[in-house]
Amino acid sequence: MKNTSELLNCYHCGDQCLSDTIKVNDKSFCCQGCKTVFEILNENELCDYYNLEQMPGISMKSQKQTRFDYLLQEEVIEKLIDFRDEDIFKVQFYLPQIHCSACLWLLENLYKLNPAVLESRVNFLKKEIDITFDHKQLQLKELVELLSSL
Repeated sequence: MKNTSELLNCYHCGDQCLSDTIKVNDKSFCCQGCKTVFEILNENELCDYYNLEQMPGISMKSQKQTRFDYLLQEEVIEKLIDFRDEDIFKVQFYLPQIHCSACLWLLENLYKLNPAVLESRVNFLKKEIDITFDHKQLQLKELVELLSSL
């Protein structure tokens, strides 16, 4: 057991790490989810995100993989999509979690995380995001999972 002077905080979300086994280089993470988000940002050269705020992420410990399965149902998709053609969907989401410049920066750069995202525009005051994406390359469920991971 570590003493309190040796406790580590997660590089992504700031939560206390229960062990020092989840690491990338010299950075410690509290769970695989936070490590994965960091790796996504790092692979896409988006780690400037961490310069906007100290430990700006949200803990990924409680996220479930089947949480958004309902977004695979056509009748649900129809209700959520604002525009659709052969190639693209346009959708708007209310994201009450948007609270800082790091959120805004990440959301405006979704296309770097997934090239199927063609455009993302955030209305910070309304806490809304408009996203245009290629639905042949990216399912609505996958888009929502990406947003949730951030």
